Amino acid sequence: MGKTKFILNLLIVAAIFYLIWLNTEYKLKLHESNIFGKMYSCIKNNYYPELTDEEIDDMLYNAIQGLHTKYSDFIKSNKDYVDLASDYAYKLGFTGKYNFKKQAVEVSEVFFGSKVYKEGLRSGDYIIAINGKDVRRDDIPSFENTENFTITVLNKNRETFNISFSKRTGFYKMMDTKVIKEKEKKFLIIKINYFGEGLFEGFNDYINLAIERKIDNIIIDLRNNHGGSLNEAQKVLSLLSPQNVFYNIKLKNNYYMLSRIQNIKYRKELNNKKIVVIVNRFSASASELVGLYLRDNNLATVIGERTYGKSEILNTFSLDENRKIIIPVGQYISLNGENISGKGFEPNIKIEDPDFGIIYENIREPEEDLLLEKAIDICLKNPPSLS
Repeated sequence: MGKTKFILNLLIVAAIFYLIWLNTEYKLKLHESNIFGKMYSCIKNNYYPELTDEEIDDMLYNAIQGLHTKYSDFIKSNKDYVDLASDYAYKLGFTGKYNFKKQAVEVSEVFFGSKVYKEGLRSGDYIIAINGKDVRRDDIPSFENTENFTITVLNKNRETFNISFSKRTGFYKMMDTKVIKEKEKKFLIIKINYFGEGLFEGFNDYINLAIERKIDNIIIDLRNNHGGSLNEAQKVLSLLSPQNVFYNIKLKNNYYMLSRIQNIKYRKELNNKKIVVIVNRFSASASELVGLYLRDNNLATVIGERTYGKSEILNTFSLDENRKIIIPVGQYISLNGENISGKGFEPNIKIEDPDFGIIYENIREPEEDLLLEKAIDICLKNPPSLS
């Protein structure tokens, strides 16, 4: 009887401690969920000046920067970015992003042949004023709403100069292709500028062309390709690879697999063709996933520079009608466990791209393009297997 009472008391004590722990956990979670709301209420109710929209935006921006990842951001609207994979950037002639600390637009890449390129705008320059007005974050959408600009540029030598230009007409092409002949050998060159919706249809047509015309050498140029639609990249891999699984996808609490699209058949005729992929330091996201997979599975020889290093899956969440945050919600991890986030991947053959920060929309002649010339040379020295 005494032993039973002791055990019963022990269970009661254990239950009490469990309830205390449960209550503490609940309070911690409640505290976690309300801490930003409490901070906002405290500032709004006690900060003696009237809280402005600009101050709220700066608070949200700094909170997001506290995540210490370059893939998180706070934006006031979907026009806060100059996006490479859009006609918006093409019409301006450059791509870039607002640098909050510098209070300026930092230029990432410049389109070859554009007016701003001819006038001296280069990667790493800062746009410090638009039409005579100092750049603020709220001014970025004005790129969308204005046709004619005078931008004030601060270059790497700390020199300032003005460029006046109008938006270009036309559209940034997703892909350019060319068939050339070198030393009696035919080459199909496919330059993918970004993985936009509908890209695979054209890509598939040209792969079929290479098979029908018995073109033994295929060069896929992914330089300055920032990614785009993962689904289009998935289709490209489904055509080029016989495997069923391409990547593991790690989310916060789950793992998934990025698999082949079942209605796209692998072309066995590609076994007898030499495939070379060209990448550089601006190859990112979906283009990296394609290049890394082809390298790891010996489906292509990858040449060029170490890539950008973006394996994150990003999601956009709306806070209200105007404000949004972008945060990474997962990552792609290769089947051999490699995570390229923040470091990119090394090509099979490392060659520095001399055209740093310059976007060539079209395929150039090999003598004008060092990496293309090297890709052709690799194919000529290592002919496709005839087995």
